Amino acid sequence: MLRSGETAFTYERSVQPLPMLGPWASDPNTLLETNNDRARRERLTMVRLFEELSWLGNRGGYDAVRRYAAN
Repeated sequence: MLRSGETAFTYERSVQPLPMLGPWASDPNTLLETNNDRARRERLTMVRLFEELSWLGNRGGYDAVRRYAAN
C-alpha cells in the first residue's frame, strides 16, 4: 500500500449518530419548529436553544445540538 502511490484516503460518514440527543429528540424538534415560526428578529440563537435543552435535562454538548439543527 505504501508503494502503490495512492495517498488519497477519504472517510465520509453517511449517518451522524446522535447518542446524547436520543432521549431528548422530541424537545429539539419542538424548539426548532417554534423558533422557525417566529419573526427573524425574535428567533433564538443556537446557544440559547442549547441552554433551553440543558435546562430540560439534556446532558449533550453544544456541538450535538448544532449538528442536529443542521440536519
